[in-house]
Amino acid sequence: MKNPESILVIDDDRSVQISFELALEGYNLTIASSGSECLKIIEKDSIDLLFIDLNMPFMNGVEVLKAIKEKNYDFPIFVLSGDWVEYQRDLDKLSASGLTFQVLQKPMTLEQIRSSVKQAFNSR
Repeated sequence: MKNPESILVIDDDRSVQISFELALEGYNLTIASSGSECLKIIEKDSIDLLFIDLNMPFMNGVEVLKAIKEKNYDFPIFVLSGDWVEYQRDLDKLSASGLTFQVLQKPMTLEQIRSSVKQAFNSR
């Protein structure tokens, strides 16, 4: 039986995508590999939770987060990064502007992924 919650994962690394597929089997899971895909999905579909990588080509995660903030979308956001220090200033600005998100260090274990999802849905 599928969980009704809709989770969107944006990461251009196929191994990360596979980890989320394995960890979140049974959820309504959508996976995309670019920021522009993310924004298209969010505009047409209702999502309950977003995991987004920071370091992606063409449109990085910070640019996507700015677009999400501008459109006032309201869902929990987990920012994924193996090295988020270079994005720290931009993330601080987004946080100060009122966008709420949590940064998670990659790589993540399957249990860490599941735990993050439970945390997000239990805090609503």
